[in-house]
Formats: sequence, C-alpha cells, structure tokens
Amino acid sequence: MEDKKEYLVKTLSRTKRKDYENYVINRLYNRLNDLDIKPMTQKYVKRNLNGKNGYCLIDLYFPQFNIGIECDEPHHISRQENDLLRTEDIIEELGNYNEQRITVYDKSIIDINNAIDKIVENIKISKEEQIKNGIFKKWEILSPQEYFADKDKITIWDDIEFSTINEASNLIFGTDYKGQQQAWFQIKTITDKQIMAWFPQLAIEKDNTMVASSNGWNNTINDNKDTIFEYNEFMQNTSNDFDKRERVTFMKMKDKITNKASYKFLGVFLPISKTNGKVAYKRIDTEFQIIKN
Repeated sequence: MEDKKEYLVKTLSRTKRKDYENYVINRLYNRLNDLDIKPMTQKYVKRNLNGKNGYCLIDLYFPQFNIGIECDEPHHISRQENDLLRTEDIIEELGNYNEQRITVYDKSIIDINNAIDKIVENIKISKEEQIKNGIFKKWEILSPQEYFADKDKITIWDDIEFSTINEASNLIFGTDYKGQQQAWFQIKTITDKQIMAWFPQLAIEKDNTMVASSNGWNNTINDNKDTIFEYNEFMQNTSNDFDKRERVTFMKMKDKITNKASYKFLGVFLPISKTNGKVAYKRIDTEFQIIKN
C-alpha cells in the first residue's frame, strides 16, 4: 500500500502547471475513491506524424478499461480538427480506446463537477462489468521480477523501474552479477556482436544549470527522450573520435516528488556525433529482447 501512496502522489502531481487539468484529474480520481483502479497521467502514446515518429500525451488514462480523459481548455477551440486526428491515432495505437472529454473553458464549476461525476460513474460501471465477466484485474504494484515473468521484451512504454544495475542486468540480460557497479559494460550474454549496457545518471539542475551528478559525467536528455548528450566536466577532450557501439540504456533519475532514484529503460542508443568533448546519442530502438537464462 505504501508503494501505491508514492505512485499516486507522483502521478497526480504531474499536471501542477495546468490549473484546470489539475483540478479535473484530482477531483475525478478522489471521487472514484478506489485503490484497485490505476490512474496514469500524461500517458505516452506513440504516433506517426507525416511519416515521422511522434507521440501524444493523454491527460488521464485508466489502463484497466482503456479509458482516456481529456481536459479541453481554451486552446482546444482552435485545434478541434487536430484533436480529432490525434484521437484517431490513439485509437489506432491502443485499440478499443474510449475517450471522454471534459470542457472547462466556458463552463461553470457545477457543470464541470457534473461532467466529472458522469465519467466517474462510467468507470465504476466498467469495473462492475469486468467483475461480472470475470476479467477484472486489480491494480497491483509489481516488482520487476513479477512484471517481466511472462514478457519476452522490455519497451520504453513499460511502467517499471529498477533499483540497481544488478537487478536490471540480471533480469534483462540474463547475467548473474552480484556486485556490478560499472555504469558501462559489454553485455556478456550477447556473443554474436558487441553491444554495451549503459546506465548513465541524469544531470541535476542547480542554479538553472544542469550539472554532473556522478564523477563529472554530465548526462542530459531532450524532451522526447530520444537523444542523450554526454560530456565530462573534468576532461578537456576536443577529439572528434567516439565509440560507435550500440548501448542498451537505463537512465538513473531521481523522482522530483518522492526523491527516489531508480533506473528507467530509455531504449537502445547509438552515438552519432562528438563536438568539443560532448557526445550525442540517438535512440535507434524502443525495445530490447530479454535474454533468458
């Protein structure tokens, strides 16, 4: 139950800079009042945008029922056509997706609350129907071992984190480490080519500047989380040479709410350039096949 507390504090705080959205999401989940139902805010969904890889974020998503909640603030007035295309893309990606929208920009607080209550009732009905049909799965927070027990790959959309390098390596790469602390090493269970495991630590913000959090290694990532930039603050290296091996990457990040540091799979990255000692890595794959013992 404590794990759920930390998760809920984390996920229900992700919209704090969007006042209306924050109100809708928090009131809705509190009215639902059911710890067997998992909420996800800012649910990442990949999209194809004019032939290029893209993504969108669902304001509030309930994975057990494939229900998404969108809060329509004033800026949605001028982008209704784009919203329709976005919804079509989400349906294509998630299948039988049920989107429910709450308009807030021209509604009274009573209207907004009534709309929230209707959605809460629909979610409760969805749960009752699943229970009746024997398919309801109670929300449980699983360990990585439990989560990947019946999976054959890890993807960037898996909502799971690892406490240590040992845990991630042994479970995903099929190794048997007991004290692995290196953040960069060859995956010894892959024998047909040389692929590296990489566990960089995300830089921290200090006085509006990103500074190294470990041994001078300054690792930053773009908003899409598909490009990583790395350099060492203690080294003056202007050579343009860089290692060109693939890296299965788990970024160590500290949660701003819980202050807990853990490793999150970001995909397979390849170094593409080096300028004044700073290397740029581009994601080339969003998933990795788990190596079984």
